[in-house]
Amino acid sequence: FVDGDCTLDGGAGTLIVTGTLTMNGNPSFEGLILVLGDGIVNRNGAGNGTYLGAMAVARFNPTSGPFLAPSFFTDGDGTSLMQFDSDALRRALNLTGPRAMGIREF
Repeated sequence: FVDGDCTLDGGAGTLIVTGTLTMNGNPSFEGLILVLGDGIVNRNGAGNGTYLGAMAVARFNPTSGPFLAPSFFTDGDGTSLMQFDSDALRRALNLTGPRAMGIREF
């Protein structure tokens, strides 16, 4: 969890960013990326990083505003790949630990 801006250098799992997410060059990531709040993603530079899993970008004012249009900027060239991967997403969601499947009182 990053409260504010984040520069992604690579990794795996679940990443939640409340500011601007910047991806430069060659970082690779497997899992779930949520960019919430500012709703801005900057992908810069030439590179060949691989992003497998899923990404959701939402722009809103957390205290009083409606949802607004998010921004995804890309600049540069290279062979970078961003692809939905259900296995990478499932592995990221399983890292959160056991989930309550039901509650029963006697």
